Formats: sequence, C-alpha cells, structure tokens
Amino acid sequence: MRNSILRVCIRNKRVCIRNKRVCIRNKLRRSDLSIAVAEPLIRSSVGATCESQGRSYGATDNVKNVETIDRSSLSGLLEHFLTSLLLTSLLLTSLFLISLLLTWLFLISPFVSLFALSVSAQETPTARADKLFAARDNIENLKQALSIVEQISAKEPSNYEALWRAAKFKYYLADREQDKSKKSKTIEAAIQAAKKAVISDGNRVEGHFWLAASDGEYADMKGAFQSLGLVKIIRKEFETALAIDPMYENGASYLALGQIDVSVPRLFGGNEKRGIERLEQGLKAAPNNAEMKIALSEVYGKKSRKDEARKLLESVIGMNDPARTANEMEELRDKARRMLDNMK
Repeated sequence: MRNSILRVCIRNKRVCIRNKRVCIRNKLRRSDLSIAVAEPLIRSSVGATCESQGRSYGATDNVKNVETIDRSSLSGLLEHFLTSLLLTSLLLTSLFLISLLLTWLFLISPFVSLFALSVSAQETPTARADKLFAARDNIENLKQALSIVEQISAKEPSNYEALWRAAKFKYYLADREQDKSKKSKTIEAAIQAAKKAVISDGNRVEGHFWLAASDGEYADMKGAFQSLGLVKIIRKEFETALAIDPMYENGASYLALGQIDVSVPRLFGGNEKRGIERLEQGLKAAPNNAEMKIALSEVYGKKSRKDEARKLLESVIGMNDPARTANEMEELRDKARRMLDNMK
C-alpha cells in the first residue's frame, strides 16, 4: 500500500515538472528568447519545485539527473554565446574608434594646412635673404639674397636691416667678381650701403663693421700708397664695431685691427706688438676662427716662433669655422697646408 502511494506521488511530481517546462517553453516562444538562454530558467524552476516538494520520494534525484545530462551542452552554448558577444563588442568598439579617428583627421586637416601656411608666411624677406646667404657657395643664392634686400631698400630707403645686409652681400659678391671694373663698382656700392646703415642706426654693430670691411677691400684694390688716407677711417670703424660687439662675425674685428697694426708701417699708425696682442686676444675670444689662426701663424713664422705657427696651421686643417661655408673653409685649409709645406 505504501509503495503504491509513493509511485502515485512520483508520477504526479513528474507531471508537474513536465507542465512547468511546457509553460516556460510557451512563454519563451511568445518572447522570442533562445533555448540556450532560457534553459537556465527551466533548470532553476525545476530545481525550485523539486526542492519545495522533493525532500520526499526521490523527485530531487530525477531533476539532478536531468541537470547532469544537460550541463555540459548548456555550458558550451553559454561559452559560445559569451565569446560571440565579446568579439562583437570588440569589433564595434574598433569600428567606432576608427570612425572617430577619421573624423578627427578630417576636421583637423584644414587647421594643419592653415598652420603650415601661417608659419611659412611668418618668414620675413630678410630671414629668407639670410638663408640664401648661408648657401652662398652657389653664387646664384648670393645674388638672389642681394636682390631681396635691394627690393626692401627701394621701398624703404632707411630700412637698417636691408641696408647693412646689402653692404654685406655686396662685399661677398665683389670678392667673387673677376672683372676688376665690376669688382670696384660692387665694392663702392657696398660702401654706400654701409654708410646709409650707419646713418640709419649708429648704435648697432653691423653698419660700422661692413663699412670698415668694404673700405678695407677698396683700399686693397687701390694699392697701399693710394689707400693710406683710408687707414684711419677703417681703424675707427673697426674699433667702434669692436666696442659694440666684440664677437660679431666670430671676433672678426680683432682680426682686422690686428692685421692693420701688423701690416701698416709705424709712420702711418701701425704697431706690430699691438697687432700681435690684438690677434692673440681675438684667438682667445674666438678660438674657432680659422682666419685668425692663419693670420697669427704668419706673424709667428716671421718672429721665429715656428712651432707655435705650425700648431695653429695644423689645427686649421682639422677644424670648422661657424662663420664659414664649406667652400670657404676648404680654401682656408688649403692655405694652411701650403703654409705648412713652406715651413719644411
């Protein structure tokens, strides 16, 4: 009798479980949920029913058997679902970031172009001329630099920046000129530009220096006898430049004043001792001035200080002067080699 009652209870519980599963599946069909997602709901519902009623007569054992059978397949489905969801999320995130980057590049590119144009526009004509002058090994660059500053001077006759650059560029252009007549005209034009620069602003170094340098070049062209009257003017302008800025053009004022004192007879204001001191001072102030070393080595050679002279010349061969271009520096090295050969 007791066994019959147990069998009836078990059949009733099984019917109850089937009814709950059918009810849940019907709900899932109406809500369009997948079986893989809903199966945990079924298991939880079944488990709840069996726990509430299944302390009796083995109903809980039946549910556990169902869970054991389906657990591995449900776990695989759930893992696949989560992996797919993760990959989809990563893909969508990547697409979003790429679109965001492309949008940013599209929006910012006009501003980048405008910035580049503004930077280019900020380069002044004198800055452009300076760049061309730095590449003066190509004489066309030197001529173009001169043309730029002459255009400025034509519009602004008192423009100091254009005037002293015109004097400087013409000085270098005259040094390249082979025709004596053209050379003389170019250096005379340099002198006039430098004079105007000094008038425009006498407190700056450039006008004084290039006036002295251009006068010195003109004096060399005319010869010692005809140029003696220029010595005082040249010395005065170089001394003014030295007082304003001793390091202008890598200490070139020391070099010029030293050479004047060494080469000009005492009767006309020369002083060899003072000249040597000037050159030595200049070398201390500008130790990488190659022309200063060559000038001082010439004096040392005449004063039987050949070891010192040789040391200076050897250093010229292995150095770079920041005020000189590659071609100019190579010319100075060649001169140093010839002087060394003559000392042997």
